[in-house]
Amino acid sequence: MRSLRYLLLFTTFLLSTRVAQAGRVENRERTARMACLSGDYAKGVSILSALFVETNDSTYIYNQARCFEQNRRYEDAIARFQEYLRAAKKLSKNDSVEAEKHIADCRGLLAAQPNSPAGSQTPSAMQLPVVQQAQPRTGGAANVAANHPVTVAVLYFDYDGKVADLEVLRKGLAQMLISDLAGQEGCQVVERDRLEAVLAEQKLGQSGKLDKGTAAKVGKLLGARYIVVGGYFDLMGALRIDARLVSVETGEILGSTGSVGKPGDFLAVEQKIGQEMGRFLADRAVGQASAGQPGVPASAPRFLARPKAPAQLKTHTAVAYSQALAMLDKGDRERAKTKLQEVVKEQPDFMLASLDLNRLMQ
Repeated sequence: MRSLRYLLLFTTFLLSTRVAQAGRVENRERTARMACLSGDYAKGVSILSALFVETNDSTYIYNQARCFEQNRRYEDAIARFQEYLRAAKKLSKNDSVEAEKHIADCRGLLAAQPNSPAGSQTPSAMQLPVVQQAQPRTGGAANVAANHPVTVAVLYFDYDGKVADLEVLRKGLAQMLISDLAGQEGCQVVERDRLEAVLAEQKLGQSGKLDKGTAAKVGKLLGARYIVVGGYFDLMGALRIDARLVSVETGEILGSTGSVGKPGDFLAVEQKIGQEMGRFLADRAVGQASAGQPGVPASAPRFLARPKAPAQLKTHTAVAYSQALAMLDKGDRERAKTKLQEVVKEQPDFMLASLDLNRLMQ
């Protein structure tokens, strides 16, 4: 009987030790994550280099690359993504494709910054920052949102105006909002390519507006918990955009906002919508974490990179960018390439357009 009691005590001790060790690892991952997100990539790299050595987990190599990418150190990011592809054992096809896509994105962003001081970077083969999906539920609102990212899909907005050329703007608006929310703490964003695929499968690509039920159906098919929907119209050259965050499961409107800009000024209006939607989503992440609801599953796609926003973006340039996306959606790559070249020539700091152009050039 005494032996059994000692065995139970020893087993309990082992379990407690393992739990404590797991907690310490999670705390170090969280510290590295916050360092990367705050721009202190060197600190994150230092912490995660030790974790990689201790665990031999290639996920840390991937996360190093994501940290470099988010801090616009694209050469370092490319090197680490390539190392991840070499070092990871039994890598799934989806993970390989995802890493290759990040490499292409980084090369595109690097090419769009020809005067960037590459020599200022400090690459290291053993520095591994973290950008984990699942983290412990401690630390405050920002940490909770990071630990429980919410999945969201941006659908095409309805156009309620009479200027035919502005109808295509829904393409560029969706792409830019996706880009904005992809860099938002606590968000896991569905890419526009997937939205296009689902709309095509459901034969909704040419139908224009989606009613409430159809929008919810599209959201479910995309695997999203929330959808961003809305509409826009022009008034004497000024653009107004209204947006709503909607629960796919219940149809409840969880937040709404609107923005109107000066005539011809698209960027300020779009960014205001993106910021407000990001705030609503961060609140939902905190709420679901407090309620003990699960966040994004570990197998879900990891964070997308957010290209730097241009200094300004006129409505007519955003329309031209949208036209290029529409051409690309129809499979007309050459016309899309030509249109994107025109956009980038007119707006050299429009990094999102530069990235799309680079993908077409490869």
